[in-house]
Amino acid sequence: MRASSGFFWPSYADLLTALFVVMMVLFVLSFRLFRQREEQLELWATNYKKIKELEQALHRLDESPYFEFQPQNQRYELMVPVQFEQWGYQIPQKYTKNLVEAGKQLQALLEEADRASIANELDVKYLVVVEGMAARDPKNQEINQDPEFIQRTYLLSYQRALALTTL
Repeated sequence: MRASSGFFWPSYADLLTALFVVMMVLFVLSFRLFRQREEQLELWATNYKKIKELEQALHRLDESPYFEFQPQNQRYELMVPVQFEQWGYQIPQKYTKNLVEAGKQLQALLEEADRASIANELDVKYLVVVEGMAARDPKNQEINQDPEFIQRTYLLSYQRALALTTL
């Protein structure tokens, strides 16, 4: 009986040593993975805070009489009414003051956000879409289906948007 028990303890010690080494390797590996995940989550949290700060800065446009937020599109729309002459694309002089003021306000807001280094740290790009809206003829639905008429209204819309950007 003594001879057989002599093989048990060295084998048992080797088994426990191997189990200890496996557990130590798993612990080091999991600790490393948890540390990487924690750093990633901290980076995401920091970026989220910066994005919220940027959104708060942009929500200052809510106070402006020139812009209105559209929640369904998540964008601000210029609310300065402009009446063009029929088939004209030159902006009448009486509307230029409000349009220029709205442009200055928007430019100041974007520059302020850049100076605050919120946008620089996140590499934020701004997209300002200028679109002209030449209306179709509400009284004559037949002409609204004419491809030539549609093309003319698209061109007129483009010319009106271009006139606004060169103001």
